[in-house]
Amino acid sequence: MELKVFSIHDKASEAFNQPFFMLTNAEAIRAFQNMAKDPDTQINKDPLDFHLYRLGTFDNITGEVKNELEDLGSAAQYKKTAQVTDIKNEVAK
Repeated sequence: MELKVFSIHDKASEAFNQPFFMLTNAEAIRAFQNMAKDPDTQINKDPLDFHLYRLGTFDNITGEVKNELEDLGSAAQYKKTAQVTDIKNEVAK
């Protein structure tokens, strides 16, 4: 099965965090967006410093790793999107 490899880059520390694996970009974006919304996280406190990257793919049958660096957006972008969605959900109630 091919898994996508992701990491969060911290601009302030000029480093990528430990990679994590998900089946889809949407799964990783949802997890990142939840971190951006959580007021107890550093990502929420400094959203311009954090970007989600897809590093590539990993095939857990063959062990093959393919590098495909792609910036999927900043925490600020996802935090803002989440706030708009929350407002729309409140209005719909």
